[in-house]
Amino acid sequence: MSALITLSDIAFSANGRDILHDINFSISRDQILTIVGPNGAGKSTLLSLILGHNRPSRGTISRIKGLKTSFVPQKFHPPADLPITARRFLRDIPQAAKSLWLTRLNIAHLLDTPLQTLSGGETQRLLLARAMLRCPDLIVLDEPAAGIDPVALGDYYQTIRDWQRSERAAVLMVSHDLHLVMA
Repeated sequence: MSALITLSDIAFSANGRDILHDINFSISRDQILTIVGPNGAGKSTLLSLILGHNRPSRGTISRIKGLKTSFVPQKFHPPADLPITARRFLRDIPQAAKSLWLTRLNIAHLLDTPLQTLSGGETQRLLLARAMLRCPDLIVLDEPAAGIDPVALGDYYQTIRDWQRSERAAVLMVSHDLHLVMA
């Protein structure tokens, strides 16, 4: 199976400090890959390299031509002076595609709710739904459990797995909590 993204001998430095070095891996369709490390280990920096927001100091990142990615950040704070509902946030997604995953993520009832009033977990689930509904080859998730109720985590991760299998896509996650990822 050919890789969607391959990282070869990646290193990254900033302000004279080595943040990443000797990073090598690839991710292919039908894979879920989780990178686990403590806070400050460079996980978010690695994601910024993978997404093309920064360039590595050394090494190469190869992507298949036309790779479509979606990104779910660890934190999202909509501007307070820009009132927008969840429905409007998802406006570019066909209605038929929305139903299943909005229901699975338990946010279908929130479509007319302003983003600013959603809880952290509701916002995280909305961001995941938006990412999934864009039909990417790869979803990149930065601390996907941030704000999710611990009781709902199992269903949340199962929904990610179910989407990944149904779309034959890849999922790349980073987390600081090995216990959450292994649960």
